[in-house]
Amino acid sequence: MQNNDSIIVSQVGRDGNESARMSQISSSPQDSMEFVIMNIFSQMIADIPFTQIPDKCPLVVVFDVTTSLPLENIRHYWDEAWQKNNITFPVEHVEGRGLSVIDRWLNERIKDKAMLLIVGLQIDPVVTNNTAEAAVALLLGNRLTQEALDPLALLHRPDAAPSGELSEGMRMAAWNVPLKESMVKNLWLAGMTGEQRAEAIGCQNAHPAQCVKDEAVISLDISMGNAGAAAPWLAIAAATEIARQTQSPQMIICGDTTQKVLWSTLITPIASRQEMDL
Repeated sequence: MQNNDSIIVSQVGRDGNESARMSQISSSPQDSMEFVIMNIFSQMIADIPFTQIPDKCPLVVVFDVTTSLPLENIRHYWDEAWQKNNITFPVEHVEGRGLSVIDRWLNERIKDKAMLLIVGLQIDPVVTNNTAEAAVALLLGNRLTQEALDPLALLHRPDAAPSGELSEGMRMAAWNVPLKESMVKNLWLAGMTGEQRAEAIGCQNAHPAQCVKDEAVISLDISMGNAGAAAPWLAIAAATEIARQTQSPQMIICGDTTQKVLWSTLITPIASRQEMDL
């Protein structure tokens, strides 16, 4: 992802109709959608470190999904995969879309001991051209209350900016860290319309991304296709890994499937936290 290598190819959609440029989750032609999605969810659940989480720790689950399939089917497949893995944690399901989930969580539940599990998925979307199928699960905990797991990185409060005001949203996201100048090394773009991407490129060198070089701008929409509801969570997951590897802050700008805004947020490495707070 970091190298912007394209994985989009012309292929027939899952409905067997017209060919389109897209990237798909790997599967066999004979696999049913139920099998494909169940397999995705089973892999997600297997990767969550449940053994390290206290038994009575509440788990808040948010589904952020774009698909042509009935959403109740997706929920059913998740419940079935959950039961097959014998997960016994108390679970609360809440509604939410995009990075507003994080903003609302920090407003309402910053001192909550519950952990937040976000399941981002785009599969068999209604519009297929220049899209990506993608699935990602993010397990998040409040820094003030969560001690069971060692965090990989810190995700900071996002800021939403209407059209034409992205640079101010970027500055506010940096203020939320707080972050000094010249520290961001990569800029991740995801889930945008063409107009939004043009604005993001125009603000490429706005604070705090003023030292990001052209080759360090990673556009997931161009390399793999627009991942819809999964786009922001995929960008966060990828940026988290790069922040962990490089020990450098990562900035993410992403669209929203429910409103015409661009969200800005930052991922910072654990080791640099004290330095940034000085």
